[in-house]
Order: sequence, then structure tokens, then C-alpha cells
Amino acid sequence: MHSLDQLEQNVRALIARCDELEQANKALLLTNDEQRQEIVRSHSELNSLQQELRQLRTAHTLTTTPENREKAKQQISALIARVDQAIEVLKH
Repeated sequence: MHSLDQLEQNVRALIARCDELEQANKALLLTNDEQRQEIVRSHSELNSLQQELRQLRTAHTLTTTPENREKAKQQISALIARVDQAIEVLKH
């Protein structure tokens, strides 16, 4: 009878571990979905910023001095770099 008791304990432990893994999997799937949504939002924001960049470049080319144009380009490049970094963080 001792071996049946041991087998029953092992089966109960296995079932408990399976339940734990199932819960962990559900949590990971939820996190994955949230991160995918954040990536979609980030891509949308990136596209908006790229369009804004194109518009600003055009406006600055037409209306500013060379020094101001370079400063504006640097600021816009810094913003794009920050968005790119955010996207990279979300990918991992």
C-alpha cells in the first residue's frame, strides 16, 4: 500500500505543478499581448513623428537660416532616436 500512497502523492504534486505552469503561461500570454499592443502604439507614434519630421524639414528648409536648420534637425533626430530606443525595449 505504501507504493500506492507514494504514487498518489506524486500524481497530486504533478497536478499541482501543472496548474502552476498553466497560470504562469496565462500570465505570460497576457504580458505578451500587452507588449504587442504597446509595439503597435509605438509604431503608430513613430509613423506620426516621421511624418511630422518630413513636414518640419520642409518648413525649416524654406524658412530658417542654415544654423537653425541644423539645430532643428538635431532635435528631431534626438526625438526619433528616443522612439527607436523605446521600440527596441518593447521588442525584448
